[in-house]
Amino acid sequence: GGDVTRVQLLDVKRMREETENALERIGLRNLSSVDQGVTNLSGGEQQALSIGRAVYFERKLLILDEPTAALSVKETNMVFEYIRLAKEQGLGVLLIMHNTQQAMMVSDKDVGQRHGSVAARYDVNGPDDDLLLTVNDALSGVGGARRDTSRHTGARRRRPPAL
Repeated sequence: GGDVTRVQLLDVKRMREETENALERIGLRNLSSVDQGVTNLSGGEQQALSIGRAVYFERKLLILDEPTAALSVKETNMVFEYIRLAKEQGLGVLLIMHNTQQAMMVSDKDVGQRHGSVAARYDVNGPDDDLLLTVNDALSGVGGARRDTSRHTGARRRRPPAL
């Protein structure tokens, strides 16, 4: 007598249906098949799938390090839409990006660092040219002062208060 091991079969049909439903929920509709290999997906689709997995498995925080690096403009916009959808479903998203303008497109709050120290903190309500210039000044060291723009409301301001 050998050991008897209980084997549980996978319900492949149900797995496919759940996958299709999950992909539909996050808006990833253009896959030719749920059996398609991840390596056959574009960079934007791979990022979207990562975001979708975090939503599906009900994670609390998603950390994305340069999620739009090497993506086309179209794919970047697609990834940003998936980030917005994930936020709407209650997922916290931490973005690590060098492109301040892109970060402002999907962020609620941003912290900019320069040489490992906080150079700027700001609340964001979408792209804002004045805020972008102020933050970029702070990040590049223009004026030498750290900036706190957390009270920025989208109104035009010349300079935020110095920290």
